[in-house]
Amino acid sequence: MLPFDVILFDVGGVLLTNGWDHGERARVIAQFDLDLAAFEARHMAPYDAWERSVIPLKAYLNATVFYEPRKFSQGEFFAAMCAQSHELPNGRWAYWLSLRERASTWWAR
Repeated sequence: MLPFDVILFDVGGVLLTNGWDHGERARVIAQFDLDLAAFEARHMAPYDAWERSVIPLKAYLNATVFYEPRKFSQGEFFAAMCAQSHELPNGRWAYWLSLRERASTWWAR
C-alpha cells in the first residue's frame, strides 16, 4: 500500500502536452487562417476566467474568435483545440501507479 491516498497534479505537461499553450494556439490559429496577434491580444483575460471555470468555453470563444462572423463553427474550432493534446511518452507513470495500488489492494483481500 502507498503512504498516501491521493496524488494531485496538473495534467498538462505531466500526462498530456500543455493543451492550449503558445505553440498549440499558434497551430490552431494558422489552421483557421486567423490573425495570431489579434487573437493573442484578446486571449489572456477570458482564458484566465475560462481556466478557473468563471466563464464557459462559449464565452471564451466568443471573446477570442467569434467576436465576428466566421466560416467555421465553435465546434470545429474546439475540436481543433482538443486535437492539440497528446499523451506524453512518460505520462503513463500515474496509470501504472494506480494499477500497482489496485493490485496490492486486490491481493490483500
